[in-house]
Amino acid sequence: VVLYSGCRMHPWGCTMTFYVVDGMDGVGKDTVARMLVQSLESKGRKVSCYKHPAENTVFGRIAARSLLKEGKLQEVIRALSYFMDLFVSSIRKSGDEADDVVFVRYVMSALYLKKPLSRCLFRVVHTLFPKADVGILVDAPAEVAIQRIHSRGEELEVYETAGKLMPLRLDMRYMAEKLSWHILDNRGSYEDTRYELENILYR
Repeated sequence: VVLYSGCRMHPWGCTMTFYVVDGMDGVGKDTVARMLVQSLESKGRKVSCYKHPAENTVFGRIAARSLLKEGKLQEVIRALSYFMDLFVSSIRKSGDEADDVVFVRYVMSALYLKKPLSRCLFRVVHTLFPKADVGILVDAPAEVAIQRIHSRGEELEVYETAGKLMPLRLDMRYMAEKLSWHILDNRGSYEDTRYELENILYR
């Protein structure tokens, strides 16, 4: 069994592989990440998964709270706290003894911020933080994402509107193509998504 990892092919158990599952709200990042972890573990791999904003870090909790508040100050707080949240996860990743590490939300989340802050933070994270061996942008139309978001029955975050998600989707797809990430269409059924994911992992 061979795993496709970035631009190289290697057998299971060779090295740690760094996976990133990213995308806008409502596209199903957590679902895809669970599928990914299950698929890797089924091959005997030890997998660690880091979600952002992280509930178990101060910076993650600050970032999560700021997502419910409007205003320029909150925008700055979101940027700084999210950056630090990723920094903490990156340090933990470097000492992780897992075979594979999965980050849910990563560099693409910088694009939520208003320009030019979004592009600035994106470049900083992309330059200073570890590069994904396998980057997966989970994608779905904004109307599908909004429907899923509303079905949760939770308080809406400031970016969870069709007007904000539609241009965000285009930005994320553009950046994913520049980074040579895989774009996984998650508008269909659970089985369709699993099939697409397996096609990314196994070649």
